[in-house]
Amino acid sequence: MPKLLLDIFNIMDKAQPIGVVGAIRPFKNNPLIVSADQLHVLLSRPDCLIKTLDKPYKVVRFLLRFNGELVFAAEGYPFAHIPAHYQMASMNPFDAVCISAGNAFFDKNNKLCVINHQSGDFRPSFNSLQFALNAFSRSHVPMEKKITVMRLNTNGVNEQDYSINAEDIKDPTLDAASKDVSYELPVTTTQNINYQNKLEACALLGLTITQQIKRLEKGAISHDPYWMNSSKKLKAIISALNELPPQINEAQLKLIVKNPNTQLYKALNIQRLSPMTFFGRLGWNNAKSLQSVNDVLTNNLNV
Repeated sequence: MPKLLLDIFNIMDKAQPIGVVGAIRPFKNNPLIVSADQLHVLLSRPDCLIKTLDKPYKVVRFLLRFNGELVFAAEGYPFAHIPAHYQMASMNPFDAVCISAGNAFFDKNNKLCVINHQSGDFRPSFNSLQFALNAFSRSHVPMEKKITVMRLNTNGVNEQDYSINAEDIKDPTLDAASKDVSYELPVTTTQNINYQNKLEACALLGLTITQQIKRLEKGAISHDPYWMNSSKKLKAIISALNELPPQINEAQLKLIVKNPNTQLYKALNIQRLSPMTFFGRLGWNNAKSLQSVNDVLTNNLNV
């Protein structure tokens, strides 16, 4: 027997920001992210993921942005046309949040049949699905009369299925864009996150900084004390790059990285670790993290 929404969700809860990233990885892909009115484009792709539950379903990932906008993308590991969740959130990767996210299962007639809160790099709460369902309804996504809502455990394994009537979803109290949401959105958005494009336009100097970013990304998820400040340094570098003009060239970038007063120069010179970390096997002679940006860059490029 179908459940009422208040039987499975805490409908008194307000929408809360959910961080959408674990490790930050810049993707050079060109992801296809569509709104609800273009959902059929994803569902009609020949490479649309097919999963079988009680029968085969077309599966896409959805994300409910913090402004209440519902977007969809192909499901799978982020690559090519498949985006990372922070790209779907349309925000700076370090600040990216959403209200809900997961997988949506559609039948051969492109009607929603099943929904869950599955994600590979973060765990949206089960309760957040009430806001997602309301967004599906508001966005006029076609639905079957009965929708299966899957509750997953912390390992992403299905714990329980609930059946609800699609007509019960139309509840204004579940509006994801509720004014009661007490959260200040970051001022940076993905109109600035394409720092990779800026670096690609700056030839060898851009490549050198890109390589440093990649090393810091690895260090950010490492337990080695040698990399203890990697996350801080990585965030500072990307933040500084986001502030650069979109059409920057290599000559302009050279001037910036050589000027001690610029944000990018300071970010590139952040130490990866504190002096105390060097006692023992690391030693000051191995302190590559203390190299100035001029040392790092001039080893690779004559700036």
